Amino acid sequence: NNMATSLVLLAVLAVAAVLAVAAALPPPPSGLRTDLAPAGMVARGCATTNIPISWINNAPAGVRNVVQTAYMLEILDAASGQVIWQSGNVTSPEQQTHITIELQAQTDYRWHVRTFLATNSTQRFTTLWSADALFETAPASTSLSAQWVGGHGQLRSDFTTHSSRVVRARAYVTGLGAFYLYINGQRIGDHVMDPPQTVYPSRILYTTFNVTDVIVPGFNAIGALVGNYKWGYTDIWCNMT
Repeated sequence: NNMATSLVLLAVLAVAAVLAVAAALPPPPSGLRTDLAPAGMVARGCATTNIPISWINNAPAGVRNVVQTAYMLEILDAASGQVIWQSGNVTSPEQQTHITIELQAQTDYRWHVRTFLATNSTQRFTTLWSADALFETAPASTSLSAQWVGGHGQLRSDFTTHSSRVVRARAYVTGLGAFYLYINGQRIGDHVMDPPQTVYPSRILYTTFNVTDVIVPGFNAIGALVGNYKWGYTDIWCNMT
């Protein structure tokens, strides 16, 4: 009986120790952002290098004055899940950095982060890996062959897909100075006043849309509403220049 009681006590102590360790573990980083896209949104049309990323640390329950001392990043191929790059331990309190390796154009990737935290009382914590953030790189500039479509107001055209199933489709679109894109009668995206304002004579940004679920086999209609927005404001160009 004494031995049985001792075993029970040891088991209870072991469970209590496990619970204590679990309670001390901080939640993994959250709020992952890629290329300034809102947290939880797939970032599309990213450059193939120097991509800005950020995250938010979460302190363990009941622990205050927690700071980050280091972090570790992994980049994964989204299709295979294979890790293609790991940063190793990077000593830094910053919760933002850049993906500086050269990635393949027009490819889906994922990244996640784990962080190393500390308190003023010398407590140390290592988080689990965060959830993955998905992003997609832009096409190589040499592969883009778009041309300006003249006019303003309503634009419309059509095209035919010669396939029984659409596996992947992207629309790379810009307009001067703002546009709404429609395909097969459906407005694409929820952006307002795209593209972002730039010094138009020097640089014009385009927006990447995932239109895989909108394009159908065979005939498709595409159109846009285009307005001047700030395209005609030459004084703005002068000020920005």
